[in-house]
Amino acid sequence: MTMVYFMLPIFGGYHIMQWAISKSNENLNRHHDTIRERKEMYKAVTDIQNAQLQSVLTAARSQSDQGGGDSS
Repeated sequence: MTMVYFMLPIFGGYHIMQWAISKSNENLNRHHDTIRERKEMYKAVTDIQNAQLQSVLTAARSQSDQGGGDSS
C-alpha cells in the first residue's frame, strides 16, 4: 500500500506536466505570427538604440583619447 501512495503523485505529476507542455505548444502555435511580428518590431527599435549607444561610446572614446586621462 505504501508503494501506491508513493507512486500516485509521481504518475499524476507526470501526466499534469505532459498536459501543460501540450497546452504550451498549442498556445505557441496559435500566437506564432503575433510573436514574430513583435520580434521584428522590437528588433527595429533595438537596432536604433544600438546605433545611438555606439555613437555615444565612440564620442566618449575619442574624448578619452584626446584628454589622455589621469595616470596615478
